[in-house]
Amino acid sequence: VNESTVVRSLQVTINNIAESTAYVAGVWIAPRGWCTSAIMVGADDVPREFYDLAIPELERRGFPYTLNPTTRWTNRAESMSVPMLRECYLRGAEIFAHTQSHPDMALATEADAGLELRRSREFMQSNGFETGAFGMAWPFNSSNHTVEMAARTAGFKIARGYRGRYLNSWQPGHRAFHLPSINAEKENSWHTDAEIKRINDYGLGGILYMHKTIAGGEGVDTYPGASQHYLAHLRRWLDQCEQYMAAGTMIATNIQGYFRACGIDPVTTPFIEKV
Repeated sequence: VNESTVVRSLQVTINNIAESTAYVAGVWIAPRGWCTSAIMVGADDVPREFYDLAIPELERRGFPYTLNPTTRWTNRAESMSVPMLRECYLRGAEIFAHTQSHPDMALATEADAGLELRRSREFMQSNGFETGAFGMAWPFNSSNHTVEMAARTAGFKIARGYRGRYLNSWQPGHRAFHLPSINAEKENSWHTDAEIKRINDYGLGGILYMHKTIAGGEGVDTYPGASQHYLAHLRRWLDQCEQYMAAGTMIATNIQGYFRACGIDPVTTPFIEKV
């Protein structure tokens, strides 16, 4: 048990098993508050409205955030451009790859998937976004074992998906190429408040992702549309996180920072890729 880190975690190391397979299981019980919860906020595709409205709100509050741009879309007027991404990166934003053209990777051929992954990673490296050569997010949160292993072959270390919804600090080095996440843009915006509360109450880690920010939304309970959220709702979610942070039960971090808070170096740690 690592008692010295911001987020307590358990790490089990099994040595000298040669070609054998080791299975580790258990029922984990701990007092309330034993695990500090963690919230990670970010955006996929990164529409221009997220840059104009959400990022100033996040930075004003000192919230870390992750941007997952589709590289071919950075030339579109409706998306964040490379200079905009670089501006945020230099201010501390974590930038992950999101493929070159946003295909459903679970449906792609192995050759097409490899090309998408290599080109998006090369784009990140050529623009100086080293975090984007390290991590990525799957378009549509869709992947399979073949493309997940292709991501590893391309040089990525972790990839964000959707299955499972929550990260568990008791086993943080798990599912490296399909890290679970939470879609903030539900029709009933209060579902996201409930997700944040669950993360806090159970000491979980949550990657909260979104897309297009729409101004306004005060007094409105529903979202403005698919893959959209109101600025007023984002402010409410961040207010909720800040209340938990003030109480000492939650930290705000980015994805690499979460693993480091658990006492894991995400660059050198061998993650469990399949169980």
